[in-house]
Amino acid sequence: MKDWYKNEDNQSSAFKITVEQFIQKYFTDIKYKPFVKLALLPRINAMFFTYEESSVGRPPVLDMPMWLVSHYYVLQEGLALHPNRPNKDNERKFFNQGCQKWLEFLAAKLIKDCRVNIQLASDGIKVCSHGKGAYVYSNYGECSYYDKVVFCTPAYQVERIADSLTFNSNKLLQKTKAFRYVPCVVYANDDPNQVPPIWDFICAYNVRIYDYHNYALNSEQVEWPDWVKFDGMFKPYHMTYSANKHQPQLGEENAKDFYVTVNPLTTSSQYFRQHILSQTNGEVARATFLHCKFTPEALEAQRYIQLKQIGSWNPPQNRSDLYDDISHARTFYLSGNYCNGAGLHTECILFSKDLAQAILDPKFVSENFYDHEGITGGHPAPAYIRELLGL
Repeated sequence: MKDWYKNEDNQSSAFKITVEQFIQKYFTDIKYKPFVKLALLPRINAMFFTYEESSVGRPPVLDMPMWLVSHYYVLQEGLALHPNRPNKDNERKFFNQGCQKWLEFLAAKLIKDCRVNIQLASDGIKVCSHGKGAYVYSNYGECSYYDKVVFCTPAYQVERIADSLTFNSNKLLQKTKAFRYVPCVVYANDDPNQVPPIWDFICAYNVRIYDYHNYALNSEQVEWPDWVKFDGMFKPYHMTYSANKHQPQLGEENAKDFYVTVNPLTTSSQYFRQHILSQTNGEVARATFLHCKFTPEALEAQRYIQLKQIGSWNPPQNRSDLYDDISHARTFYLSGNYCNGAGLHTECILFSKDLAQAILDPKFVSENFYDHEGITGGHPAPAYIRELLGL
């Protein structure tokens, strides 16, 4: 997959090459059936949250653009082997009292050192366009006027924060409606069945993304493409975090471990329910989070957001309907995990740094997103991927 990705000729029509076409070319032999069904498709399914649209028959992951899937295999494996990767002692950072305290500390420092105003997420915030800037109303009844406003929120919250007139009159903000979210239920528990039975095999992230017991490989006589069907084997995205391996509790490596399970497959099991932990107030340790989906519509919206904010490349003439009004003069900006790639931390940080520079310097053009139009020449991958692959 990495060799295919590095080949510039394969990338020239990257948007047209799908996962299905890739499998048809490289995995047609029946001997590859277990790999495709038990490894390749399930991992893609989990990565992009496609389950809720799937059914027995054609997997929706087959229509994913191959460059996007390859991008993440290259990024995840490449960073692990890159010579500039930080030493193990510096890989993971731990925050006393959790990440919320770190966010509050960061906001306070930016307000003090950079003379900016930061409003942490609240239902009471409202943004209203006015003249060449915008009014921001806080839940404390305060109102301030700004020339630049950055929405550092999930895409679905932008429409809630901006007043209707502001949102409906701004094409950039309206692009956030292209992103859809999948609800994921999370439980804190100490159920050993949620992780591998052998202690040494337990990782910070433990994934089981399909039903082993109800799945059997099709007959060896079945030809392509029938053996790529789901056969009802997939379940919603499912992962269990080892709390201590993810972030040691109370700063102690030997603290008692517990697990945080996303979309547990055994919620109806009495054994699992007996192992669900409680919060300090006695309530069940349960929460619901939303994960962003990556559909073709989302990819197009993401491309517009990137060109609009950190790029000045001329879009192809036949796509002017998608990439019109690309200019730097604006009041509103978007920044979030939906703006770049599939929301990996590395890409969130890169996009945020580029956006900050673009706000300060209208002539700045980022190299950290794809040039599928071939405007710049060379390999279309973003700079951070080219560096990993030595391109």
